[in-house]
Amino acid sequence: MPVYNYTTLDHPLATNGGQALGINGSGQIVGDYLVGTAQHAFLYNPNGGTYTTLDDPLATNGTVARGINDSGQIVGNYNNAGGTHGFLYNAGTYTTLDHPFTNGTVATGINASGQIVGQFIDASNQQHGFLLINGTYFTLDDPLASGFTIPNGISDAVAFPDAVVMMSGKRPPIIRSTAFRAFMRSPSLPLTKGHPTLATCRPRVSRVKSR
Repeated sequence: MPVYNYTTLDHPLATNGGQALGINGSGQIVGDYLVGTAQHAFLYNPNGGTYTTLDDPLATNGTVARGINDSGQIVGNYNNAGGTHGFLYNAGTYTTLDHPFTNGTVATGINASGQIVGQFIDASNQQHGFLLINGTYFTLDDPLASGFTIPNGISDAVAFPDAVVMMSGKRPPIIRSTAFRAFMRSPSLPLTKGHPTLATCRPRVSRVKSR
């Protein structure tokens, strides 16, 4: 049986906890930490054990980093007066990812090809998954789900190219009794463009320096 080592990751500025949410092939880790009630995203580099804070410049109420690929591209979400927005961080540049039919967007994973998965909330307050490829959003809804679909990651492995792992389920009147189910979407299944129509991303880009 293999032996595993556990390493605690406590951001040195954190006063109220934190969480690690994504890791790439180089061991770089992303997540978030709390200073009081203020939420900040971080990038942890195992070479030297350094932390870099990643706060989207448009965020006024927190930033969370959720996924990172082997090129160091990072996705997540931030909050401000306009709601919840997804973002892509690439070499010092933040790009907002807002699904066009949404009351909120969260990006959760990115693969080596730069394809991004996440979730959005529609006008009826229903959660849908999405796959973003070259500026076009494709809706990912588990056909057996009656309440929500939440993609959590996307593969770049040869055996499962572009396969997406997701959580879905049914929302009964009492939310704490939600029934969850896990599944993987095969890349051979057809994609639905947009929600309900083809949607093209027109991102906001701003150049900043991370701390």
